[in-house]
Amino acid sequence: MASSANIVGKVVALQGLAIVRSADGSQHQLRLGDVIHENDVIVTDGNAG
Repeated sequence: MASSANIVGKVVALQGLAIVRSADGSQHQLRLGDVIHENDVIVTDGNAG
């Protein structure tokens, strides 16, 4: 994850599957406590919330 990008949020609740794609192209499954950076893209399945 691009650590130089501004932090714009933090995962405090999660239901279902959510993936975050960073500006550098890397991706990982979101977990509670993860931070979201500027330019990250969050992709969810149909049951995520």
